[in-house]
Amino acid sequence: ILVLDSEGLLSLGSEGATFDGQIALMCMTCSHLVLVNHKGELSRQLQDLLEVSLFAMKHLRLGRIQPRMVFVLRDQHDRSRSVHEDMLKQMRNHLEDAARTLGTPLHDLILLDATAVFLLPSAVTSELRQGQEVCWTSELFAREVLQLRGDIFKWLNADAERRRSAAGEPSEFESLVSWYDFASASWDTLVQFGEQLLHYRTLHEIELQRELADVAKSAVRDALDGAGEIGTVDGTALGFHARARQTVDGFVSRIHANPTRLELETTDLEFGRALACLRDECVARLEELFCERAADPRFGASAKEQARQQIRTPIEWAFENHLYTWKLHLKKASDERAMHELWVHFTGVLNRHLAGSGHRSCLSKDESHRLFETEWGAYEASFLTSLRSLTKDWQTLAHEVTLLFNHAVLKLQHEAGALALLK
Repeated sequence: ILVLDSEGLLSLGSEGATFDGQIALMCMTCSHLVLVNHKGELSRQLQDLLEVSLFAMKHLRLGRIQPRMVFVLRDQHDRSRSVHEDMLKQMRNHLEDAARTLGTPLHDLILLDATAVFLLPSAVTSELRQGQEVCWTSELFAREVLQLRGDIFKWLNADAERRRSAAGEPSEFESLVSWYDFASASWDTLVQFGEQLLHYRTLHEIELQRELADVAKSAVRDALDGAGEIGTVDGTALGFHARARQTVDGFVSRIHANPTRLELETTDLEFGRALACLRDECVARLEELFCERAADPRFGASAKEQARQQIRTPIEWAFENHLYTWKLHLKKASDERAMHELWVHFTGVLNRHLAGSGHRSCLSKDESHRLFETEWGAYEASFLTSLRSLTKDWQTLAHEVTLLFNHAVLKLQHEAGALALLK
């Protein structure tokens, strides 16, 4: 038997709600039996802590062990079980509702019986004798602790037998080393990713955050794909994608009509300004659309401001995608112009050579090779110099790849659930 004693939770000396959640979740993740030693009654604050812990356990996939939860309420003067069991039933009902919200039955995460509450009297009794305070350990407390000890072993034996009969396998951990490896990995996960999930105070706050995220996603989707009167053609709303494609097509027609170097450079500058103006217009309209749809007073001002700052990112990525599409068209047109210039250059070289000889002689094979190598060497040197000025260094490429990857993960997160670990 391995006994873990954790830091106190919900106390004045606590390091905060996130740390309380990490400690509670660590105990629930690595234990078969969790004794919640609490002074006084079952509080709403304790219930909120357990709800958020269940949320984090589900999303971090830490539920290898299904722990039994038992509440030990100390310093109880009235130790009639009926009142506290009613409170526990209410807490259990709330936790079951929370588990259903997460899409998982409560019994798949933890075991919580309707009578899993143990009442302890005060450990120390004191009174005044001849003007002095005298304290001694209560015999009733010692008897009740002994009873709790017996119940603990009953619970452990019953749960171990249930696991053996259900799975037909030995215990989860073959040795203390295997348990320590699992516990260490679980704590590392909580330290690294728990901050993102355990800073919430209640599950209701989590649900509001999700609902606000859905509002933001719908506004972004309408801004990108078309709705909200961002742009209309024949009465049909157009989104940023459609308008950006129209802009790209229009400028591509221009560079094909007049593919000179000056025209390509001028058109590239004009396209960049036009697409940037379109992006800024769509971002402004998107923020208006989001504010209209997030006008519900249930959403806090700080949460709305945080979401408002984040909704610009998908527009920025769409802007970069359309800008990249334009650059591909521009490169194709530039390559065609370069090939044409190269052909004109070599034709001119040959014509000048033939004109110098009065068209009375032709080039030998060796002369043509030397002439080509000379001209091509000059062209290649100029090309490589230009290429080096455009080449990105390793750090820039790594940064861009990471941004693209995280953007793809963020898009998948809306469709396939939380992917915070992958991100």
